[in-house]
Amino acid sequence: MHYKQQTGAVLQWLLALLAVFAAAGVWLWLDDDAGKSLKRGAELHALAVIGDAAAKRMSAMGAAGEGTHGSAVDLIARPIEIRQISPRVHYATGVGNTVMVTTSDGVVIFDTGLALQSAQQLRLLKEQVSDAPVRYVVLSHSHADHIGGAKLWPEAGTRNDYEIYWLQARIDDTRLRLNGAGNP
Repeated sequence: MHYKQQTGAVLQWLLALLAVFAAAGVWLWLDDDAGKSLKRGAELHALAVIGDAAAKRMSAMGAAGEGTHGSAVDLIARPIEIRQISPRVHYATGVGNTVMVTTSDGVVIFDTGLALQSAQQLRLLKEQVSDAPVRYVVLSHSHADHIGGAKLWPEAGTRNDYEIYWLQARIDDTRLRLNGAGNP
């Protein structure tokens, strides 16, 4: 009798677990936003894990690693931290720092870091500083350590009407005008 009681209890637990999974599946199927949110969270987590693995590998290679230069390898190996510049300006450290400026209208992001570090920078800034909607993303120039996370910010709970500004294009345009190009 004891064996049958245990088997019955196990079956009840399995049925309850199956019911929970079925309910979760129906919820995700019916609520498109929940599915997108879970998928986005999984993507960010996967990128953070990949970034950590790459940082460990590069750190293990050291300065002798092929195609590396010491300072970037050192920066990749350092833990990402949030630092405060002023009450409304914070940045996430990394090979390329990501700066967050909080305003009454939302958040301004200046540079989005290296792709290997950007998921963790995004997560830490949103957790420790602000999860307000992003209004503007300002990219200083097109180097990978400044634009690597640009793809992540729009889908991380930001508004659909955010704007991206490329400072380098403005600087190049100004240089052309100052050097007489395009002037009548």
